[in-house]
Amino acid sequence: MTTPTSIVGVTTSGIQDVSAFLPLLGTDQCEEHVSSALERGFFYAAGAPISIFGSLGIVKAGLTTLWISLDTSWFHGPRQMRNAGFRPTGIIGKLAYKWDSDNSVYVAEADIRANLHHLKVFGTELNLLSRPWLWWNLQMLLFSIGFGSLGLLPYFYIIRFELGDRSVFQSWLYPVLRIVGSVVTTTMIQLIVQLRILVIVFSRLQFQKLNSSFRGTNSLPPVFWDVDTRSEECLSRLRHDITPGPGHVDIGAGWWPSLLLALCRPFLLGGIITATVGYIGSFSLVQASDNSVKGPGIWLAVELLLCLLRLVIWAANPGFDDPPALITITGTRADSDKTMQHSVKYDIGWMLQKVDSDVTVDNLHALVVGLGTRRSDFDPRFTEVAQSVVAYLEDLTVPKRSITSIIHNAVTSEEIWNALQTLRRDDRIPSGAPIVIYISGYLDDSDPEPRFVTADYHPDCPWTGLACADLLELLPEISASKGDNITVILDICLRKGGNPDRAAAVMADLSANDKWHVLLACCSSAPEIEAGVFTRVLLKHLGSTDRDMIPLNIKAQIKRALAKVFRHSHNAPAIETDIRRLTNRGLIQNISDDPEIMNFHLRPLCSGNLRHRLLFNGLLAKSRMAKDIKDTSVIVITTDTYANA
Repeated sequence: MTTPTSIVGVTTSGIQDVSAFLPLLGTDQCEEHVSSALERGFFYAAGAPISIFGSLGIVKAGLTTLWISLDTSWFHGPRQMRNAGFRPTGIIGKLAYKWDSDNSVYVAEADIRANLHHLKVFGTELNLLSRPWLWWNLQMLLFSIGFGSLGLLPYFYIIRFELGDRSVFQSWLYPVLRIVGSVVTTTMIQLIVQLRILVIVFSRLQFQKLNSSFRGTNSLPPVFWDVDTRSEECLSRLRHDITPGPGHVDIGAGWWPSLLLALCRPFLLGGIITATVGYIGSFSLVQASDNSVKGPGIWLAVELLLCLLRLVIWAANPGFDDPPALITITGTRADSDKTMQHSVKYDIGWMLQKVDSDVTVDNLHALVVGLGTRRSDFDPRFTEVAQSVVAYLEDLTVPKRSITSIIHNAVTSEEIWNALQTLRRDDRIPSGAPIVIYISGYLDDSDPEPRFVTADYHPDCPWTGLACADLLELLPEISASKGDNITVILDICLRKGGNPDRAAAVMADLSANDKWHVLLACCSSAPEIEAGVFTRVLLKHLGSTDRDMIPLNIKAQIKRALAKVFRHSHNAPAIETDIRRLTNRGLIQNISDDPEIMNFHLRPLCSGNLRHRLLFNGLLAKSRMAKDIKDTSVIVITTDTYANA
């Protein structure tokens, strides 16, 4: 072979030489993202096959998944992998052993045990035909095929113009094999991980039910029964030794997951082999091209563009690609007076986050203040909307003992101050728990220091009433004690009325010190017609009437979209109607675009460093009511955890 001496020849030869190791770029990144699809969304898996750069990361993740998912009496894959020095990344690590021993529980099993140690499980349902679960996996497959097909683009010029003497089969075989193998590998990785976690978690839940049955019937468990041993192993031995199990509890996760796993593993192995063969053959096409720099140059440029496109896809991380919940915990909770029971449901994702560390409505604490005083008169509108806030929180199944309501026509500033101090000192409120402080009433802005009009307020005495500055000074103290998950909601009206600009100035003063909380507020300047409007619209957008997690139907969305077109000349951001994904800022944006708010020319405000957080730091995304439970998770746990409020 003649050594090229021209610039074109040297460049072409260089691209051909480095094409063998260029695909190694991004290997670790692809491996990490393929392993995190069940944590962050299927785009991370579907985007990986686009470019040949990083293809070995898919193969590596596939080999890791295949190895760690094999766990038998004669081959402990998780233990052998650990001994070999491999540390699986992402959700694949949930299939590893928790401890360095052959009888160790899995990481996933330890997580679910820590998660549910305080629950008394009554029933467990495994639903592999859950529609969201099936739909998520189908979407992942379709997007993987669509994105992966783009990987053919870099080879069009080389095959068409520089390898024209080869047959279609000889030229296109390797790029197609790489894409097909990568798509099959990424898909099978997700399915195998899901099925293994399902078996592990379901086996632990069955183990827990049997363990409760042993205690409930005063029966001695078998000698091999050990809470620190893998549940699968204990249940397998029990299935052969005791039939039926105590309390007629079904043993094991059934044959469905095992059958699917047996089918998926050969596909995964085939995908790994196919992707590897296609990977080697694909860069051999580049090396086989003639000495023209055009072909290899186009290949390199398109591969780099595809690599950038993949980064854009990963960075986009849209909400619709998030996986459905693995587990739904469902139970009932009675009110403190035992007169009413609520159905309560919480979701646990595939990463098996701890319930103890997650925020739930049981942790929420609220102070609701409704000031009905206006000069010497009593205005019931602010007390009525404050009662609506209390009703919303109760409908959200917040325990009554966690809601402090001060709603009457004789509320004093001392009463409010003491309630705020109680929030700061309350040992029942853990750090990070959501705290809602709601105040509705009139505000006197005639003095340099605005004050809430309380029962002890007198316009001629500037030190009476609750000064806004005092409230804002206490919030950092509450945050230092209870964390930054504090939402302050103010629905206020200027006592003497005024113009919208003055109301906006008052809002600016209130938002000047909001580093430790999120402020959702609205100040109206027309007391006779605008009092309580903000709260009423706020609750409407929170879905207070029927607790539907998507409160606006399609017809309502169309009406609001048309209203935005005709009322606004600028391009406003899209309206987010799913409350589970709604941020504090998004909520205020939706309220600002509400026709009722627009008709009154009100200016709702959202401020604070944490205004981009989900509502109440994601609390509404974790709790759901009964009508929102249909076909949403694979495992449903029935428990009486919340029976006693």
